[in-house]
Amino acid sequence: MKKRRQPWARVLALALAAAMIMPQSMDAAAAAKKKVKLNKTKVVLKVGKKTTLKLKNNKKKVKWSSNKKKVATVTKKGVVKAKKKGTAKITAKVGKKKYVCKVTVKAAATKKSNKNTNRKNNSSKTNGGTQKVTGTPGKNVALNGDIFQIGGRNLTLGMTLAQVHTVLGSLSTDILRSEKSPQGFDVIAFRENGNNSSLSGNQYDQKYSTYILAYLQDNEVIGITAIAPGMSYAGEVSYGTPASTLASNGWTSVDWYLAGSAAGAYTKTIKGTEVIAFVDALGSNQVYCIQAFSDSFLVDDMTNVSETTLQLNYPAEVQTAMATESGELLNAYLVNQGQSAFRINTKLSAAAKSYSSEIVSAGIIDAIDASRSSSDIRSSIRAAGIAPGAWGERVLIGNMDAIGFANSMIESSGARALLWSGDYAVMGLGAGAYNDGTVYYPNLVIDLIDKVKLI
Repeated sequence: MKKRRQPWARVLALALAAAMIMPQSMDAAAAAKKKVKLNKTKVVLKVGKKTTLKLKNNKKKVKWSSNKKKVATVTKKGVVKAKKKGTAKITAKVGKKKYVCKVTVKAAATKKSNKNTNRKNNSSKTNGGTQKVTGTPGKNVALNGDIFQIGGRNLTLGMTLAQVHTVLGSLSTDILRSEKSPQGFDVIAFRENGNNSSLSGNQYDQKYSTYILAYLQDNEVIGITAIAPGMSYAGEVSYGTPASTLASNGWTSVDWYLAGSAAGAYTKTIKGTEVIAFVDALGSNQVYCIQAFSDSFLVDDMTNVSETTLQLNYPAEVQTAMATESGELLNAYLVNQGQSAFRINTKLSAAAKSYSSEIVSAGIIDAIDASRSSSDIRSSIRAAGIAPGAWGERVLIGNMDAIGFANSMIESSGARALLWSGDYAVMGLGAGAYNDGTVYYPNLVIDLIDKVKLI
């Protein structure tokens, strides 16, 4: 007599079979997620520049090698240095497995000559032809290279410190800050009547209508960031240029700057200059800020803390300047969008800085983990001697510098809501930077209140 199999036995058999299969499937999925790979498979470097290659998800010993050591070398730690124009393959070998990164080395940028600085005429030969240099209200200087027109002033990469002061027009409005940028550059910050603290109302707003940050290395301009109506770079991009126009004219989105799934910035190399155009992706979707820097530096050098080839540094004075410039950039953005600028308050900034320091001490690397309750924010502000009627806070972590933090504030729907709510008139900013031994995690705390009422 043939035995009849019980239904529960079939169920048990299927369950056992599934139990034998599922761990293998789960292990395969886990393995796929932790696939060993290089952090970069293609790199473009200028002669003399460096970048670091890393083999992700690997715990075994790595042997690095270059097939053309005259073009690019690599150290035992994966640090690649560009030696000579050409291409090379950098190989990371683990056991019998090889991982390859193609390195393209370009010639180092040559210094632009400024021998024509003292010419008496008001025109200069540029890559685009002969252009009149206006420089109002400062004196005119002859410039080499593509012109960055900002608020009626003409600037260009390669200018000297003296030329910048001349074009901007007054040492009372352009400030050579004693603090360097996180990348190690000297910084000039410019605002109309920027040092006049007695301005109010529209006059106070007006001083943010043209805002310029110039970055210098060895007394020569290697980068410029600007927010100003009517600004234009080399006739290629202007204030208010639609993102769609950039995309259709060869500009590519910058991975680091995203507003959700939308591009918050686009980049293009224009005659030896790397240009980034920041767009108001959650608003008009038009350009509101332009940054230009020497193509001796990669876009990642100026945006991505984990991928930059530059030696970043965040001492206390750099943190202070980063917070200050972030607030100035946000005010410049708001004023040119028809909004009022925030008043920057030192007591409120002290409260923001105090919490920024707590974030660093706790080793927090994700902004979500740094958010606090409304009551905790209020208590912190009151501890600084201020009794707010309305208050709000935004914590940002992971951007390299002021433009990164300002853009993140603008391109985040939650942060943007604070800026545009109309509930606040006073701003306090504090910055810090945690280092896990390998990578920096800079943070910026922005506290907003309706008015300053001292306790």
